[in-house]
Amino acid sequence: MRIADITKNAVDRFPVLLTKPEEVQAFLMQALTAYQDLAGCTRKQRVLAGDVQDGGLYVMPESCLALSSAVDALGDFVICDMSDDDEGNIILYINEPKAVYPLAVEYFVNLAYYADKPDLHVPNRIAGMIINYLECLIAMDNDDRVARVESAGKMDTSRTPTRLDRMAQKTALEEQFKANREIISLVSVHPR
Repeated sequence: MRIADITKNAVDRFPVLLTKPEEVQAFLMQALTAYQDLAGCTRKQRVLAGDVQDGGLYVMPESCLALSSAVDALGDFVICDMSDDDEGNIILYINEPKAVYPLAVEYFVNLAYYADKPDLHVPNRIAGMIINYLECLIAMDNDDRVARVESAGKMDTSRTPTRLDRMAQKTALEEQFKANREIISLVSVHPR
């Protein structure tokens, strides 16, 4: 699901939205970062022999946060290192000359990278949880403002959820994130 759709879906859940767009953007960054920290998100990249430069160098996607594992076409673990080059690219150094291509490289995604890129996609398996968390963050801010307006107008504020209600909801969503942690691929090293 696209980041723009995640934001729109969360915002559309409010009949009256008093939260400013730049605040919604900050909440989106907070939601993506919370999911990244509590559950993590991995992606797999297929690396062909022709994609690897001299010296075993391969440029990873900009959204790469950390390497999880790399295995070759035979399922053998491939020794790799990662670092940044002078231009800010994330470089994977493939240190296994006997690797059989294509490689399956699994990496952790930097979800915070997506926050200001509305056309990028996050995996559908996590989009719903991020939408719910984003809605909760927006609601905390929005409910406070609605309660102030209702209180100033001498209206009944009992139907507006309190900050404690929303904090409990946020904690429950964070527990849901933890229950959905990415499972890191187990690898075993076999002598060749």
